[in-house]
Parts: sequence; C-alpha cells; structure tokens
Amino acid sequence: MLWKNTIIEWKDRESWCSVLTSWISPYLAGRGVQALQEMGYQDICWDDSDWLKKLELVAAVDLEDLVELLSNALVSTYIKAYHGCRVENAGVYHRYGILVNNPDDLAIQVKRLVNEEDRLASFRPRIEQMLLEFKNLSYDRERLYLALDDRILTDRDGHYLIYGSESILGILGEDAHEVLSKRGIPTLVHVQLPIRLVAAGDRMELAKTLIQEWTRIIVNLPSKVSKSEVPKKDLTFCLQENVSPNLIVAHSHPKRIHDPLHYGIWHKAAKIVCASCQSDL
Repeated sequence: MLWKNTIIEWKDRESWCSVLTSWISPYLAGRGVQALQEMGYQDICWDDSDWLKKLELVAAVDLEDLVELLSNALVSTYIKAYHGCRVENAGVYHRYGILVNNPDDLAIQVKRLVNEEDRLASFRPRIEQMLLEFKNLSYDRERLYLALDDRILTDRDGHYLIYGSESILGILGEDAHEVLSKRGIPTLVHVQLPIRLVAAGDRMELAKTLIQEWTRIIVNLPSKVSKSEVPKKDLTFCLQENVSPNLIVAHSHPKRIHDPLHYGIWHKAAKIVCASCQSDL
C-alpha cells in the first residue's frame, strides 16, 4: 500500500525518494540508512553500478531479489513519461492518445507527404519501390516508445522532434531533412503511465535505476536532495498497446533541440505554439 497511486517523476526526487526510503528500510540490515549516510562522500560517477555494491554492504536480502521486490511493488504506481514527435496540432494526442506503429498507416503517410511536397517530387516515381525495399518498415509493428526523461529527447535524441518519424527519415533519407523540419511543431507528449502497462523487463530496469540513484542520494546528498541537479537518465519504455487519451496529461513544445543528424548543432524551433495550445489560452 505504500506505493499505491504514487506518481514517480524522475526529475522530481521528492516524488519518489522519501517513499523509497520507507519501503526499502525493512530490507536493510543493522543501522541501514544511517550506515549508508555514515560512509561519507564517495567519488563514484552517478550512473556507476558501484553504488549498488555500496548498498549490498547494508542489505539484508540479495540485491537481485530487492530489485524484483521493488519492481513488483511499483505495479500500483504511475510514471511520468514522454513521447517525442513532430505534429501540426498536439490536440490529436489528447483526442486519440498515442497509437502503436502501424506499417500500413506509415506507408500512407509517406506517400501523402511525397505527393504534397513539390520539393520531394523526385521521390514520386519510385516511392512504392522504396517502401518495398525499406526492411525496417515493420520492425516496430504494434509498438510505441516513451522516455523516462524528456531531456534525452531534447538534448540527445532530438531527431524525433526535429524531423518526426524515424521510419520516414529512414525511407526518404537526408534529401528530405529540410522538408521534414519545416512541417509541424516539435512536441513532447506528457504521459501519466500506469506502471502495470510497462513490460516486466523495463519495470525491473526502472526499479534498479531508482534503487541505484536512491543509494547515491543517501550516501552523497543527504542534505541536498532537492537542491542538486538531477542527472539525465536514458531509459525507454516499450509498450505494445495504445496509450489511452486519458493518460495524456499535457504537451509542450521545446524551443531548442539538439540535432544528432547534423553534427550536433542546436535547432531553434520556429514555432512553439500549436492550435491546441491556443485553444487553451
């Protein structure tokens, strides 16, 4: 019951750190949390698994069992997650949710794009063959992806926000970059995701991530939890069902996005307001 209805947001430690302290304490031996705090500052990188070795020194159960226990306990919680895309009006997500990849729909989108954009006219005679030859068209069939940390989407994997669908990028190639970057608005869709929808493997990875970061906080930042910078975490959830519109809690349009396809330059969005934003004003 301790975790029930908790909304975990990676960037907001206060949303999960104190709850995790209460949950994990019975699984620690001896003086538990106090023993960790008394270790003093450890010169270990924030994402180094050596933090788990520090926790093992005071754990009363096997570490793998502890991760699995937390993974199971998290089933009653929610996780704040993000979907990166490029769309003209983000209201479509609030109405229809986020849909899993459908190769047939994707092919229709590509053909419509090529027919609408004169700058892509050279693709028209061969687009059908290009679709047939694109081996990854069905790779992510019936899947969609959400990120734990929106900063990964803006500061590293910005191609989703700048150019849209990775599959369309793969089909049309670099010649379509300019056209794709002019259509739509870079968009982050904010999802309050029930963790019960997350695959067991991804849930285990989340549990391990929380335990490792919690250990670092307790050892190195006992009095600075809310003040210190939260590190960027690359963790993606793969879902095999649509995200219902009632789980879409907000959307936003980043101003600056890192472009990994063009020497890491920073892309400045021409528009940061869509029709759905304006209707809410």
